[in-house]
Amino acid sequence: MWLFNSRFLIVALILVTAPVFSSELGFKGYVVSYSDDEKSERWANYLYNHLSNRAEDKTIVLLQKVSKEKSIKRGYKSLFIQVSSGLQFDYCIQNSAEQLDIRAQNDRSALWIIYQVIGNISIEDNRINAADFPPPMINLSNSCKNFDFEYREPHFAPNLQTDFAPILGTNNVETDWGIWGHNVSRIVNKYEDENLYALVEGKRVESQLCFSSPQFFEHIRYFIIDNYGRGDETSNYFMISPQDNNLVCTCSECSKLGNTSSNATPAVSKLVLRLSEHFPDHRFYMTAYRTTASPPTFKLPKNSGVFISTIKLPKGIKLNKKQSKTSQFLNQLNEWRSITDNIYLWDYAANYDDYLTPIPVLFGLQQHLQFFKNNGVKGVFINGSGYDYSSFDGMKTYVIAALMMDTQANVEELCRRYFVSEFPVSGNLLANYYLSLEQNYAEKNKAYNLYGGMRDNLKTYLDATKFITFYEAVETLLPIIRGEEWNKLLKLYTTLTFTRLQIAYTTTTGKWGYGIVNGNKLIVKPEISEYVNLLGRYVAYSDMANYDEIGNTLEEYTAEWNALIAKHSFQNALLGEKIELLSKPDEGFESVSLLNDGTPGFPQDYLQGWYLFSGDKLQLQFSTTNLQNTNTLRLRFLNNPRQGLLSPEKIEILADGKPLKMIASNKIKIVGNTASCDIDIDFSKMKNVVIKMTPKEAKKSIIACDEVQILKL
Repeated sequence: MWLFNSRFLIVALILVTAPVFSSELGFKGYVVSYSDDEKSERWANYLYNHLSNRAEDKTIVLLQKVSKEKSIKRGYKSLFIQVSSGLQFDYCIQNSAEQLDIRAQNDRSALWIIYQVIGNISIEDNRINAADFPPPMINLSNSCKNFDFEYREPHFAPNLQTDFAPILGTNNVETDWGIWGHNVSRIVNKYEDENLYALVEGKRVESQLCFSSPQFFEHIRYFIIDNYGRGDETSNYFMISPQDNNLVCTCSECSKLGNTSSNATPAVSKLVLRLSEHFPDHRFYMTAYRTTASPPTFKLPKNSGVFISTIKLPKGIKLNKKQSKTSQFLNQLNEWRSITDNIYLWDYAANYDDYLTPIPVLFGLQQHLQFFKNNGVKGVFINGSGYDYSSFDGMKTYVIAALMMDTQANVEELCRRYFVSEFPVSGNLLANYYLSLEQNYAEKNKAYNLYGGMRDNLKTYLDATKFITFYEAVETLLPIIRGEEWNKLLKLYTTLTFTRLQIAYTTTTGKWGYGIVNGNKLIVKPEISEYVNLLGRYVAYSDMANYDEIGNTLEEYTAEWNALIAKHSFQNALLGEKIELLSKPDEGFESVSLLNDGTPGFPQDYLQGWYLFSGDKLQLQFSTTNLQNTNTLRLRFLNNPRQGLLSPEKIEILADGKPLKMIASNKIKIVGNTASCDIDIDFSKMKNVVIKMTPKEAKKSIIACDEVQILKL
C-alpha cells in the first residue's frame, strides 16, 4: 500500500509541474541582452551559450546588445544581465512577462544567478533541458538580496567537484585556499633549517614551528608569489595555524612578542599581520584553537580574520544564551570581535563514526545558521563527510548551500525539490523518509552525537522498523527504474545496506537481528550473507571505501562479517545469563549486555561490539549455577595504543569471595590489534565468580572488552 501511494504521489506531482510549451508561455523564445560594458557582455555570452546549448531548437535563444536604436525582437522575452561592483546587493531580480532583468555584484554571483535563471526557465519551458545540474534554489520573483554569509562551504564530496561548487555558489577548500588547516608545515619541511622549528624547553622540535623566524616568513612569501601571485587577479585564502598539538615556541624572538609555554597567539598573529600587509589582495586567517585560542592584543587588518570551532555547541537543537556552552561560545565571539570583523566558523553536520547511516541534520543546522548570522558571523565551513560518500550527501550539499545564502529558506521545500529533480521516480519515497527523520528528531529537541555508533543512533533518532520498511521499499523500486536514476539509487541502496547490517549486528537477535539463539549458541541467519554480498558492491564506488572519519574501511567490515558467517555460530555458556557490574560504568555503558550477547567484537572498530571502561578497575560478577559443565574462561580485548585502548595490566579471578587466579599482562597474548587469554577454571567447584580487570597505567587507558566467554574445552 505504501509503495502504491508513493507512486501515485509521484505521478500526481509530475502532472502538476509538467513544463509548458511556448504557446502557453506567450513568447517564441529568449533574447539575451546586456549593458554596454565588457564584464556584462562576457556574462551575457556565457548565459547565451549555456542556454542555447540546452535548447534543441537553437533559434529560440538569441543574443543582442541593448541600444536605443535596436529593440528586442518581437515575440521574444528579454533576458537582460548586468554585472557591476557598484550594486549594493549580491543580486537583484526584476521579472515581468516581457523582460527578466538580472543584476549581480561580481563574477561569482553572476555565475550562480545564471544557473538559477536557466534552471527556472527549464521548469517552465520544456524546450530547455537543464537536467545536468541541480534544481534552482530560488524562484525569479522581484527581489534584491545579500547572501547571509560571505564564505559558504558545505564540506561534502559533491561540493569538492571543481565545476560543481560555483554552480551552487559555494566555496571549496581545493580551489579557494592556498594553505588549509595545519598544512603550513608542508611549505617549510623541505628546508633543512632548524630555526624554522619551535624551541621548546631549550630544544628544537620538528613537530611545531617557529612563527617569528624571518626565514619562515620568506618561505611562505615565496610560496604564495610562486603559486598564487599577489592576489590582484585572483584572491585566495591562507590559513596560518600551528601544528595540531600543544607545543609553543619560546625562542627569544617569540618570547619577546609575548609567547608563553601555552600561548602561541602573539607570534602567529604577528605573522598573519605581516602577510596581510604584504599581500593586501589575499586573505589570511588564524584559528582560535589550542595554543591560539586567545585573541591577539591588536586589531587584525581588513584582509585577515579568525576561524572558530563550534564543536562544543549542542548539535541539532536551538541555541540560546541560557545554555552554558552557548554562553561560553558567545563570550569567545565577543573577544575575537574586538580585534576583527571577519569571524568564520568551523561547524559540523555529520556523525563522524558513521557516514553511511542517514542522519537528520538540516532542521537543527538551519537554527544554528540563523543564530550565527544574528551574532555577526561572516562565514561558515560546514564539516560534513569530506571526500567520503555519505547517504544523501548530494541533497545535503544542495540544501546547506541554499541555507548559507538565506537562512530563512524552506528546508522541506528544498529537500523535495532536490529529490524529485534528481530521482524522478523514487524522489518522493526518499524525501518522505528523510523528512520524517528530521521532523521526528526535531520534536525530541535533543542534541545528537557527533561521534556515535548504531547503539546511539537507535536510542536517539533511528527507528529500526521504519528504516527497514524504507530500505525494502527502495529495493522494490530498483527493478523498475532505468538510466542515471538507477545508478544513483543503487549507490544509495548499497550505502543503506550498511545500516541494515548495523541494525542486525546491534540488535543481535529478534526480527531484525542477525542471529537465532539455540541453547548456548548464537547461530547466524542465512539471509545475512545476502546483505554482506549486497554491501560488497561498494568496490564499484571510489568514494565509498571508508565508513567513518578515521578511515575504518568497508573492506575490513565485510571481512569481519564473512568470518562470522563462516563460523556459523558463536558458543558461550553465559549467553542469556546475568552479569552484574560492580564498578561505576562509563556513560552509555550502564548495561553490560555487550559482554554476553553472543556477538564477537569487530577488531577494526571499538564501536562494534566492545564494552568500554575507563575507570579504576572493571569488576564483574556472575553465578555459576548453569555453568557446571564448563572449564574455561576466555577474554578478549582491543589493543590500540593510538586510541588509548589497552589490554588490562592484570586480571584477578575470585571464587566465592576468595582469590583464585591472577593473570599478569605478559600472559595476555597480543595478536595485531587484539589481546586474549584462556583461563582454566573448574566452575563446578564454586557458586559465584568475580572478575577484576586493572587498566594499564597510561595517560589514556581504556579497557575494550569483548565477550566474557565460558566454554568447555
